Amino acid sequence: MPSTLVLIASYTLSTATQSLEFTSIPSTYRHLLVKGSLHSNRSVGNDGGLNIRFNDSTVEYDYQQIYVSSTSIAGSGGTAFTETNISVVGIAQDTQNSNLFSPLEFMIPNYANTSIYKTGYGSSANVPPSSGSGASGHFSGMWQGTSAINKIQIRTNAGSSNFVTNSTYYLYGIQ
Repeated sequence: MPSTLVLIASYTLSTATQSLEFTSIPSTYRHLLVKGSLHSNRSVGNDGGLNIRFNDSTVEYDYQQIYVSSTSIAGSGGTAFTETNISVVGIAQDTQNSNLFSPLEFMIPNYANTSIYKTGYGSSANVPPSSGSGASGHFSGMWQGTSAINKIQIRTNAGSSNFVTNSTYYLYGIQ
């Protein structure tokens, strides 16, 4: 049986904000898919990364990521379910071209199953338009919670940075 994508919610930012949220997610689909085209106003450092949380929980996460940055390959992760979120490799930021928006895709299988921990996997990219440092990577994570996911929060990982105007994000249900 072929899968069908159903758009649950879509947003285009008209003002800068630090947090993107999907709330009141129905539990009527098999899986969830988050997509985005994002840019942050962070102007220092080289990590414009993201954090993902479910149901307002700030405990019991684990994540792994591998990324290519310029000419090197690296990886990182959180262990033993001591993390406060799932960490995601960087996105475009103000030190780069303001017309550059980075893609994000994150799949959450079996998000409504109340008998299992919630896992997800995805990819993001930060490719500079000419010179400079970029990164692209794949990530996975787990939340040690069995509640159905009814809220997804995506935040910049730098305290005072925001997603800028015209960043877009979408939530799809997969039947």
